[in-house]
Amino acid sequence: MKLTSFFKLRKPEGKDPVDIEDFNYNFDEIDAALNDAANKAGDLSEGKVFTSVASSRSVPNSGETLAGIISKIMRYLSDLGNAAYCNVANNDTTTAANYVADARRVTQLRTDFTAFKTSFQAGCKKIANAITGGRDGSGTGGVTTAENASPDTMATNIKTLAQNNYNAAKVGTAAKTDVIAGKTFTNSTTVGETGSLPDYRENVQSVTPTESGGTKSGTVLDGSGTWYEDLNIPNGAHKKVRVNKHTIYRKGAADADNRVNTNSASYRSGKTDANNIVSGNIVYNQTLSFPASGSHAGTIAYTATQKCIAFVVNTHAEGGYSSVTNNGCTSLGNGVYLMNSGNSLTVYATDNSDAYASAYGRLAVIKLNV
Repeated sequence: MKLTSFFKLRKPEGKDPVDIEDFNYNFDEIDAALNDAANKAGDLSEGKVFTSVASSRSVPNSGETLAGIISKIMRYLSDLGNAAYCNVANNDTTTAANYVADARRVTQLRTDFTAFKTSFQAGCKKIANAITGGRDGSGTGGVTTAENASPDTMATNIKTLAQNNYNAAKVGTAAKTDVIAGKTFTNSTTVGETGSLPDYRENVQSVTPTESGGTKSGTVLDGSGTWYEDLNIPNGAHKKVRVNKHTIYRKGAADADNRVNTNSASYRSGKTDANNIVSGNIVYNQTLSFPASGSHAGTIAYTATQKCIAFVVNTHAEGGYSSVTNNGCTSLGNGVYLMNSGNSLTVYATDNSDAYASAYGRLAVIKLNV
């Protein structure tokens, strides 16, 4: 006798005696199995469903077979793809894989994007108006640009605007030779040109000059009155003297001829004198002369305000006489005196009362350029 594979029901073979008990045993086992299956109809945890993915999405119906329901569910899962197996996050900071955004986060992102869109559009409008307005807002040099122009159009118009203003900046009449070397400038044809003018700014010094010469005065006693002469440069007439000290600077031949030789690199020649007499200018030259007419006298006086050389010539005859009063001057002999500031000379000439007497006096002063 054989037995069935699952419930072990009895199966008599060809020569086995037929026993009613075997039939009764089989019916009892079948009855018990059916009852057990009926009691467990809601538990499909161990059951198998054989079906395929539905061709399109549709809602499962009541009373539909389990295979049909599973087929529709498989369609939804297939359409969702990887998202069907992801977690959900309600933030914008999660960086882990297999997460999808919660609808609340999507709503917030939409609100933020709307605000950004409004601000961006307002900014584009301002940019477009600025491009159109140009340098001063009135359109000078501007490029007409629509408020909703694309970024590419705005970029192109900004380049044009910059070029317009670049060309407008080309003003001025300076040339390279007018601008100090190393410095840049703009004129009507170029921007950022470099000058070529040598820079002498560090080779200039300012000095304040003093008055030249001194105070001259004299009195004639024959009734012709008092005279006064001042050949000085007025104080303050020349406030500044600018001196070029550049090593390559060369004065002209006339200046070189009249300049005292200091053996400098710039001046290798020029007039020289041991006492520098010829380097200055005559600042005073007066004469007193008395013929034989009786009892005449006069004076010539000079007070120096800088270093100078004085020449005195005085003669007399037939009882006339002349003399010199020296106040601080250094006599160099033969009527030549070296005067410093504050020194003074006075020349006297008198013909006395002799009918044949006469007297003569001259005082000449040359300043020294030292």
